[in-house]
Amino acid sequence: AELAMPQGFSDVRTWLVLAVTLAFGIALWLHARSDQEEAPVRSDLLVVLAGLIVLALGYAPFVITIYRDGFFRTLLFGLPGAAVALAVAFRIAVRAPFLIRLLLAVLFLCWALLLLSQTDRLSALLLAIVTVGFLLPQNKRYWLIGASVVGYALAFNIGIRAAQPFADLPARQHQFVATMVQQVPAIKSQTLILLLGAPDTKEQFAFVRNRYDIFQGLLQFVYKQYDFEAQICDPNGVVWAEYNTKCELQPNEVVISLPVENRTLHVSYDRVLAFIYDQNGDAVLLDHIPTEWMTQPGAEAYNPDTRIDHTAPLPYRLQTVWTQ
Repeated sequence: AELAMPQGFSDVRTWLVLAVTLAFGIALWLHARSDQEEAPVRSDLLVVLAGLIVLALGYAPFVITIYRDGFFRTLLFGLPGAAVALAVAFRIAVRAPFLIRLLLAVLFLCWALLLLSQTDRLSALLLAIVTVGFLLPQNKRYWLIGASVVGYALAFNIGIRAAQPFADLPARQHQFVATMVQQVPAIKSQTLILLLGAPDTKEQFAFVRNRYDIFQGLLQFVYKQYDFEAQICDPNGVVWAEYNTKCELQPNEVVISLPVENRTLHVSYDRVLAFIYDQNGDAVLLDHIPTEWMTQPGAEAYNPDTRIDHTAPLPYRLQTVWTQ
């Protein structure tokens, strides 16, 4: 998912970023004119360390709390620590010797040029101001850099917010993986778990299928078993995503091409467990493979009951990961 960054003066979000940048710059300018004594660098470094600790602790509850699926979990936990660490790090940087500030100016200039080449003009402008700020006298350096960094952070977060479906992907995967495991408490080794997209879920499925690696890793973690594979399959043989993955349901086997891994899977139907991704975002176990999704009729060997142990209890990690 690409970030939808604010662009052009016709975009109201651009004016929002510029207004916040200006207001923050004025506040820093007034603060910089005060006669308050500067804190020593050692104290600043301790504050940076504290911010990084808060950031790390912010990600720690990811698996064991109800915030694990929320887009705002980093805002609730990680972002405050990151903000403190970054702000104080810039405070140290603006007081650094000239050679270090020159190096920082070059790095930010390269960053600005990179964003400009990607047509992200607003972010490029803000980072160019940071570049200039590192070379100015200290009384101007402090507020100019601080305001521009805040403006860029706001623009970046606006861009991330516009790409929320990508951030919500773990929640979707947790949902259909939970329904899968509830139907299949235990599986035999060398099984291929296949998630197929129904025609009426084309848009939702097109987004979910891009991250088959997360899908397999999550299932293997829940089952605490690593001798099976899990793939997300578009049954029409369409090449999709940056992985150039292709899936075909042939008469006697499932063939999945994985160029990014330099391999092709050939799995007979007697080793397959097939699910369909429905409109509710759940995964429903199939008792047969729909012939309209196959290259030719077949799949007589498909029998999901031979790959499932229905007498086994649900994996204890299912309750650990999805505890509410």
